[in-house]
Amino acid sequence: MPYYAIKSAEDFDNQLEEAGDQVGVATAQNITSLPTFRFFKNKQRHCDDVIGANPTKLEDEIKKHSKIC
Repeated sequence: MPYYAIKSAEDFDNQLEEAGDQVGVATAQNITSLPTFRFFKNKQRHCDDVIGANPTKLEDEIKKHSKIC
């Protein structure tokens, strides 16, 4: 979640609401680490997840995924 300065109780409530949406998606997808890159085609998962900042593995998975599509 990006950093925002909290200026009021309303700002705090808005941030909690935004974080709730993001946490809900992460929980539904069983994502436990950031960044996590996940590939989908027709709403189905393809390839392995790339977890963490690993540019080489991310590039390899993108190439592998583009061949599947």
